[in-house]
Amino acid sequence: MQLLEVTSAEYSNAIHPALCFNKPEFNELNKTKVEKIRYFLFKDSKIRFGLCVGQRGNQFLCPFSAPFGTFVNAKEKWDINQLEEAIIAFDKFAAENKLDVDFILPPEFYAPEIVGTMQNVLWRQGYDYSNVELNFQLDLHRVHTPGYRELLPHNGRKNLAIALESGCTLRHCESIEEKKRAYEIIAINRQSRGYPLNMTWEQVKDTIAIIEHDMFIVNHGNEEIAAALVYHISDKILEVIYWGDKPGFAELNELTPNFRTV
Repeated sequence: MQLLEVTSAEYSNAIHPALCFNKPEFNELNKTKVEKIRYFLFKDSKIRFGLCVGQRGNQFLCPFSAPFGTFVNAKEKWDINQLEEAIIAFDKFAAENKLDVDFILPPEFYAPEIVGTMQNVLWRQGYDYSNVELNFQLDLHRVHTPGYRELLPHNGRKNLAIALESGCTLRHCESIEEKKRAYEIIAINRQSRGYPLNMTWEQVKDTIAIIEHDMFIVNHGNEEIAAALVYHISDKILEVIYWGDKPGFAELNELTPNFRTV
């Protein structure tokens, strides 16, 4: 397998990631977080895979800003041997250049074949695990079904009942002004709870300009009391990035996050 270092334009012509965090547009938006973004293609008789990494000192980071990153297949059909050869070629390149490599992979359901294969090959290539996280997701096809409540834990069912009886309304944000107000509600929540809000409004605004998304505001009467930001990670997967309510309204539980990704 041959490794080719290419420009972002050449990468975009060859690779079309399904997951937004693997797209050059997202990585270029966050390029100030690393010294350099590097794009690689892996080719035998054809281009098989692509990989985008950030370089910081003597480290290759995938991802360097997003929650996760992966190799991306160029064509629908590929096999484990091809991906193994690509990873070996990448490791050889990193070793020759005295660079360490750090991957953070998504939960398997984001890209089952790629993630499962990468876990297997990286382990066999001698990579160490530094962290193993749990993930919780909800199949939205099952939300509007008679058995939806039974999918939730006890506290989730209780909070859903409180929310439905509260008289609150949920509004989809259409204008940039509404979206900014939603962000400000989330910022108030984080400040009141002592949690960091890692993205400024300007960073959120720049990101939602290139990622399909939804923002919501919850009203209790005339008061805007809660909000949420949701990214469309792919055409089938949504992730709740930020959510929160204003102090004094927590008992309504409109946005209690029982499941983070769906």
